[in-house]
Amino acid sequence: MNGLAGSGGIFRNRLAYHLGSFAVNVENGSALKAELVEEMLAIELASNMNWKKLWLETDSKLVVAAFSNFKVVPWQSRQRWNHSL
Repeated sequence: MNGLAGSGGIFRNRLAYHLGSFAVNVENGSALKAELVEEMLAIELASNMNWKKLWLETDSKLVVAAFSNFKVVPWQSRQRWNHSL
C-alpha cells in the first residue's frame, strides 16, 4: 500500500555522542521505500561529511537483502541506490 511515509536517522560516534540527525518525508511510498530512502540518505550524508566508517542499523529484512540483491530495490530507486553504494 502506498501513501505518505517518513523516515529518519541519527548519527553517533563510537562514544555515542550525537553528531547529527535527519528526517524526511517520502511521498507515494511504501514502508520499504521509506526504509530504503533512509539508508540511502544516511550513506549520502555520511559521505558528504567524509565519514569513512558507517554502521547502519535497520529492522527491515528487505533493506538488508537489498545490499546483496539489487532486484529487491524498487525500480524507481535503483539509480539512487547504486549511486549511494
